[in-house]
Amino acid sequence: MTTITIKNDENISQTNFDTLDDFQLYLLQMQQEAGLSEAHKKILDERLLDAKNNPGNSLTYIELKSSIKRKNV
Repeated sequence: MTTITIKNDENISQTNFDTLDDFQLYLLQMQQEAGLSEAHKKILDERLLDAKNNPGNSLTYIELKSSIKRKNV
């Protein structure tokens, strides 16, 4: 048996898992429930503001996909 120690104060309610996959799924669910950090929210807000203030300074999905295909050919 392996003991895992987490140094920061995480609230892990479940301590026994049948498989490593179950444990990974549990961790992913915890991250999704936690939401975005304030730092991530700030970055997204800055990017949205930049996109709003510079509408011509972007690529559509089709343009991006086309440019990637050309580079890989």
